[in-house]
Amino acid sequence: MDMNQYTQRAQQAIIKAQEEAIRRNHQQLDGEHLHLALLTQKDGLIPKLIGVMGVDVQRAIALVEAALDKIPAVHGGGDNLYASRRFNK
Repeated sequence: MDMNQYTQRAQQAIIKAQEEAIRRNHQQLDGEHLHLALLTQKDGLIPKLIGVMGVDVQRAIALVEAALDKIPAVHGGGDNLYASRRFNK
């Protein structure tokens, strides 16, 4: 993944998604990690758009976190984090 092709805000979201996956001991970086990063981005476009659509942003965050909680944690696997095929798309 060439990070230079993304805006600074997008790069920040990807880094935050990686940090979230590592924090949760997930072996793969997936779309839900990025969704959470975008939903929680301070002054980000996504929370504003979701709010304008009439969706409760905090509820959306809770739903994404619940999905992330279902992903198995891997302990002792080192710091290897792989981007899923879905994330790469």
